[in-house]
Amino acid sequence: MDVLILGSGGREHALARKILKDLEGRGEVFVCPGNAGMSRDRQIQLIAFGSVLNLQGIKDILKKNPKIKVVIPGPETIIDLGVKNYLESLDVLVFCPSKNASKLESSKVFSKVFAQKYDLPTAKGYSCNSETQAKDIIKSYYKDKKNVIKLDGLAAGKGVYLPQNIHESLEIIENIYKKNKEERILIEDCILGRELSVFFICHEQNYKYIGHARDYKRLFEGDLGPNTGGMGCVLEKQDLSEMLLDKICSQILEPTLKGMSQEGKPYSGFLFIGLMVKEENPSLIEFNVRMGDPESQTILPNLKINLLNEIQKISTAKNLIQDKNRDIFHFLNSIHVVMSSKNYAQSDLEMKLYKKLHVNDSVSLDDLFFAGVAFDKNDNSLVNSGGRVLGITKIGESLKLIRERCYQDISKVSFEGAYYRRDIGE
Repeated sequence: MDVLILGSGGREHALARKILKDLEGRGEVFVCPGNAGMSRDRQIQLIAFGSVLNLQGIKDILKKNPKIKVVIPGPETIIDLGVKNYLESLDVLVFCPSKNASKLESSKVFSKVFAQKYDLPTAKGYSCNSETQAKDIIKSYYKDKKNVIKLDGLAAGKGVYLPQNIHESLEIIENIYKKNKEERILIEDCILGRELSVFFICHEQNYKYIGHARDYKRLFEGDLGPNTGGMGCVLEKQDLSEMLLDKICSQILEPTLKGMSQEGKPYSGFLFIGLMVKEENPSLIEFNVRMGDPESQTILPNLKINLLNEIQKISTAKNLIQDKNRDIFHFLNSIHVVMSSKNYAQSDLEMKLYKKLHVNDSVSLDDLFFAGVAFDKNDNSLVNSGGRVLGITKIGESLKLIRERCYQDISKVSFEGAYYRRDIGE
């Protein structure tokens, strides 16, 4: 049996490595389209492709490779496009939600209305369809308290704004509607606590816990600057107690899976639940309908369970599975630090791309996950070709020690304009 992973980033690199290990020599892993850095993993097979959003092209690949029996889409864009629906006539397991079920992520307004309908613990929110309506909401409800402003649709992790006062709120709204007068946004109460992301594999009412992590979204140290796709990530086993996981499952996950079935949108695939936790009580911030990036690069190398077997098991189970076992890691901690191109996530500045990468021989390729890289046209060396270029992961019992090792290694990787935060895991 072979497996096809769709996507080209660090998340897909981590998925490919984990699934390849889980196959134990019983099949091959293909990544479409992948990236130039993945080619250094000799056992990962890359399928050159124009666009991962070409659904007919993906179907053609499956017809040409009948041994592929499992497809795992990485990015939310292809899931939202309806890849599961498009491939449902083929004899393959496409492990992701349908287009309708993916609205949990692709529409922040749908997600908020759903959460309120099924009594999930979440912040109060208001849907706005115009600049005037949005400003009225701010002036009526948020004169003296903080709010969060979210674009309704997919925004690659960059559609959330955290204004500090009413003036910033009004300015953000003006800028949003300058770009698109038809934009729909969600304005909600800002809730305080510690952020935590928790991950499950699901199929209808079945689920299994597969990890948790803390993501560092802001570009600059001290959690300053614009939002990004994620500049680093930490998994500490102690962040998720048995009591907290029980509450997440009973108060959020189980009602969500039941509610989606009642709505005629039964859920299947990875479910990434973004939370704010205060006094061991979870509040829902957001749903994501896929594995995270860089959470995948943080969790998967430390995961001792056979993820592929668990995906197949939960997708075909005849009896109810509600598995909250937390003894699933090799070590207590993981850390991942992202290296990005100069001016990444700064919309008013041009990124510095196609600069040659230099990786010291002492850096283990097993710890290195590639994302925005390509081959140099002249000599086939690697160059940076996107915002987030690569990342390094370390796992172990001591967060302090693995953090030191991670930063030692990332200092041995360079290209012109390379940038990384130096406070991940502090």
